[in-house]
Amino acid sequence: MEPITTTIVAALTASLSDVTKVAVKDAYIALKTKIISLTTVNVAVAVKELESAPDSQGRQLVLSEELTKADIAEIDEIQELLSQLMIQLNKNDNHVPEKFNINAEKIGVVADKIQNLTQNF
Repeated sequence: MEPITTTIVAALTASLSDVTKVAVKDAYIALKTKIISLTTVNVAVAVKELESAPDSQGRQLVLSEELTKADIAEIDEIQELLSQLMIQLNKNDNHVPEKFNINAEKIGVVADKIQNLTQNF
């Protein structure tokens, strides 16, 4: 599964503390809004379907396939928003399901100049 879908699933399935819930939600909404603005209606539908059943492997694969076709993973703003969501999830790392392993090239915090980031959830 490509890193955007993996991060979205982690955000949708994480057990969040009250402290991090708002930050993760805000970061997720920012990423989702940008993704939908850059892609086709198929991606928007796939995101909505995944939100209704985030544990569904079929829905995860559909979103992953649509995002791969959209080829937006290398867009700087997507990378920045994805990184921000990963940072917020990492702040809550005790409550994120361990089944997620995100390995994304060229995704990082702009201020830190991170070029490669591997995040285990």
